[in-house]
Amino acid sequence: MKILETVEEFDQFLKDAGSKLVVIDFFADWCGPCKMIAPKFLKMADDFKAEVEFAKVNVDENTETAEKEEISAMPTFKFYKNGAKMKSLEQERIKFLKKSRFINDDFGFQRGTKIFIIYYSKVFLGITDLSSVTIDRCWSTHNLQSKFDTPVKLISSVEGKMKELTTLKELNELLESSGVKLVVIDFFADWCGPCKIMGPKFEELAMKFPDVVFAKVNIERGKEPTKHYSITSIPHFKFFKGKKEVDNLRGADETILTQKIEKWQ
Repeated sequence: MKILETVEEFDQFLKDAGSKLVVIDFFADWCGPCKMIAPKFLKMADDFKAEVEFAKVNVDENTETAEKEEISAMPTFKFYKNGAKMKSLEQERIKFLKKSRFINDDFGFQRGTKIFIIYYSKVFLGITDLSSVTIDRCWSTHNLQSKFDTPVKLISSVEGKMKELTTLKELNELLESSGVKLVVIDFFADWCGPCKIMGPKFEELAMKFPDVVFAKVNIERGKEPTKHYSITSIPHFKFFKGKKEVDNLRGADETILTQKIEKWQ
């Protein structure tokens, strides 16, 4: 991955790209979210290398470019074409998102790409308030008896946000109504960086495991369940089955979280 170290290199990179879409990752070595998103950025660079140019700018080492591009938070991803910064909803960007196939498993869904797009909706869709960004659509498929020559599927959507629990009563009612199903609770906070990274992944797991019940507790809005379960670090995931706690996980580790769900479901 090319790192642009000067303004001259930055300008030349945009010029050399011609009419191709250019995506620049402005990052810092000390930035935790930058480190977490870096592998996904590299993966996208490889996936779209034939049609998109990717590069990075270290804001501490190339301060002139960072100031020129008005970078105030990291990571920041900017899009350019024909040497100019693109507007939020320009058609070329929309086409790029469609090609990333992030909609649904049946359409070649790429999980890493989806996390990237949802978490950085501010960049891709022009949304200015990241706290308002949630996954509010899940998908189900139904095999149909068909009179056609090729298989037919009906795809339906269900609208609604993941259940957020604010009281111990709500949590207990959820455990009661879930019966023998596995229940996974994500304890998080709006200001927690790792929580923001894990949030979309948690939503994806909810779609991947339809027979598991997923819910969230914001530790500031849900102080009662937070205190009851002695939550002292976040993100913190608790696993329940038959109304009893069977496991827990502290930290933002998607692999272990998935393994525990597979173990207890």
